[in-house]
Amino acid sequence: MNAAGRWVLGVGLAVAAWAVISATPDHREHTADPIPVPAALGESVDVSGMTVTVTDIRVTDGLEPPGGTALGGRWVVLEVSVLSRDSDLNNPLGGATMQLNDTLVTASDLIPSEDRLDRAAPRTGLVVSGSILFQVPPDAPLGEATILLSRREASESGVWADDQAQLDVDLGGIAIQQDLAFDAPTVAAP
Repeated sequence: MNAAGRWVLGVGLAVAAWAVISATPDHREHTADPIPVPAALGESVDVSGMTVTVTDIRVTDGLEPPGGTALGGRWVVLEVSVLSRDSDLNNPLGGATMQLNDTLVTASDLIPSEDRLDRAAPRTGLVVSGSILFQVPPDAPLGEATILLSRREASESGVWADDQAQLDVDLGGIAIQQDLAFDAPTVAAP
């Protein structure tokens, strides 16, 4: 092969290598999006080292936290049980969000941490049950919502686990209650 042929072959291989590198997704970009695992009300789903069961969904105008002052506004309350199989979990459901219409709602931080399941300490091999609370914007119509439940791998925002429970629900079909009282998270044997 003459010198010109070697040059053409070398440039061609360099272009091919560049194309492969450009087409290969960055590892951080690839793992940034959790894989949704379909969930249904009352059924258990295994995600990120834990078994999650959404046992009830309620919509209320007003909340009465345990030992706290009543809060007004519209709320979506999820009753959830979590069985942790991973001793490295810090917050079992630190990544609880609800997509309602065009609005992304995160679990409310207006309620003290000790009264919320999304901030409850996990217990490996035990079931922790409690409420996850979403305050719905007053102008948001109730309708189809997608609820995503996942754990955070670290305390930094934006670092997610590899999968998450995804529950699709029609909030418009749930009767609105008044001043719903809820309990702090409880721990029980499975």
